[in-house]
Amino acid sequence: MTEINVREQKKKPDFTITGPDRIHPGRGGHLVMAALFLKSQGLSGKPVASVHIDTKNGLVEAENAKVNIKKKVSRD
Repeated sequence: MTEINVREQKKKPDFTITGPDRIHPGRGGHLVMAALFLKSQGLSGKPVASVHIDTKNGLVEAENAKVNIKKKVSRD
């Protein structure tokens, strides 16, 4: 993360992937840490999450994604 900050701050001095205090990671910093962790574990480019939901209309699947399902309310 320091390497990224130093490199990018040469182009734009106020750049940071940490928060305003330049210590605690911001959103960008968390993303970089997650990517570096997954890469070090040999998971670079591989799915890290898989969701399979069996529904009346078939199977809903998602990899590395968010699944939003809205339940229909029956008004019998």
